[in-house]
Formats: sequence, structure tokens, C-alpha cells
Amino acid sequence: MPEAEYGVFTTLLQVLNIMTIPAIGLQLTFVQQSATAEDEAARARLAGTARALLKGTFLLWLAGVAAVWLFQRQILADYKIAYPGALWALVALGLTSLWSPVFMGILQGRQNFLWLGSASILNGATRFGTAILFVALLSMNSTGAMLAAVLGMVVAMAIAASQIRDVFTGPSTRFDWAAWLKRATPVTLGYGAATLVLAMDMIVVQKFFPDGKENGIYGAAGTIGRAVFFFLAPMTTVMFPKVAQSAARSENSSVLMQAMGATAFMGVGAALCCTFLAELPFRIGYKPEYAPAAKLLPLFA
Repeated sequence: MPEAEYGVFTTLLQVLNIMTIPAIGLQLTFVQQSATAEDEAARARLAGTARALLKGTFLLWLAGVAAVWLFQRQILADYKIAYPGALWALVALGLTSLWSPVFMGILQGRQNFLWLGSASILNGATRFGTAILFVALLSMNSTGAMLAAVLGMVVAMAIAASQIRDVFTGPSTRFDWAAWLKRATPVTLGYGAATLVLAMDMIVVQKFFPDGKENGIYGAAGTIGRAVFFFLAPMTTVMFPKVAQSAARSENSSVLMQAMGATAFMGVGAALCCTFLAELPFRIGYKPEYAPAAKLLPLFA
């Protein structure tokens, strides 16, 4: 992919991260609610919550579709997007990213890590395989890469939905919006702040840097740097429902400190590798033109 198109692609992915901030509270609260749903009444409340929030996020997404349609020309110009298809693939990806936390949160809360992990792996495999087809073979550049991301998310959601069919077919209770917002808002704001810091720089770069080639180089360093963050995600994915369940049962456990210690050890190790072996990922996964990005990688890590 040319550097300028890669800059567009990485920018659109960060826009997606910011778009899904309202859904961040969804997954974490569903993890907690699922982990503690140990009787029929609690499971019915879980089902009512899931159904109501899927409808609510769909309406939120429709509002976003209308906004993009109204301001499409300005968005394309401001962010140097040459092909509108990339923008509309982002819009489609927005819906899957709003719904995915519901499915994945329930799987995670139930500690069904086999299918949670399988969904994640097949998401990545589908993205990778279709990206080869769309980008390497058909030269669809940022549009092809975004379409590959959409297909990966659809596959992951289909797998997750097949494992939680009871949530959509079993009994449910009326959803209490006020109580849910009280639980979800602090989590959303806290995690959303970290997401904003993680994503906003690439959006600013794409809008204000004059050289599209330089944007792609900056985006490459950011991609590897953010990989450190995602490298730690499996640890928190596994440990969070265990901590929530332990707290709900008022059990004395060292699981929280173990999770924090292991995460710190892995994170520091990954950051040190990115600092002292900064050129390695760019030699393996990028064209020679991206080599200057190695200078930025220690800062991202």
C-alpha cells in the first residue's frame, strides 16, 4: 500500500476507535453482569439489557450514517481520502463495532474463552486473508483494507452470537436505562479517555500534516506502538471476569494483584523490545520506505 493510502487507513481505524467509545462501557458492564448472572432472574435481566442496547446502538449508528452523508465531501477533503468507499466501509464497521461488545462481553463474562479466543483469531485471520486479496491482488488500498476489517468483524460476531443464543431466545425483563447508565458511564469515561489518547494523534496528523507520505510513516510507527497495548489485552480479558466474580462472591483473592503484576511484566518487556529492536518490525512487515518510522517507535512504546 502506498504511504499516503496507509496514512488514510490508519487514520480511519483510529476514527473507528473514537466512534466506539460509547460502546466501551457496554463490553465491560456486560462482562460484570454476565459473570454475576448465576440465577434465572439475573439471566433474564441480562437478556433484556442486551436486546435493548442492540436496538439503542443501532439508532445511534443511523444518526452517524446521516451525519457522514451530510458532510461527506468535507470529510473526504479534510482527511485526504481519495476513495469514498473507504469512508463508507468505516461507517459499516461502526455498526459491527457497536454491536460486538455486547456479544463479546457476554462470552467474556461467562469465561467462555475457547469461543472468545476463536472469534478473535478468526477475525484476524479473515482480515489478513481478505486484505491480501483486496490490497495486494486487487490494489484496492485503504478501501480494501477497511472492507477486510468489516468482514473480519462480521465473522467474529457470527461466532459469538452462535454461543449466546439463549440471550436472544430466552426470557427477558424490562431494561432499566437509568440503573445501567449509572454503572456504565464511569467505565465509559475512564476507558474512553485512554482510547482518545491512543487514537487522536493520527487523526490530527492526517488533517494537519501536509505530506501524505509522512502521514503513512507516522501511522506505521503508531501501529506497532499500539500493538504493545493490544499485546496485553488477552491478560485483562481473562482476568477481569475472574476479579468481578470474586468480588461479587466476597471472596478473598490475590487474583487482582497477580493480573496487575503479570501485565506490568509483559508490558515493560514489550516496550523494551520496541526500544532496542525498533527496526525489526519494519524490516519484517513494511516496505523499505517505512524505515524512518523506527525512530518514533520507542516513543510510542
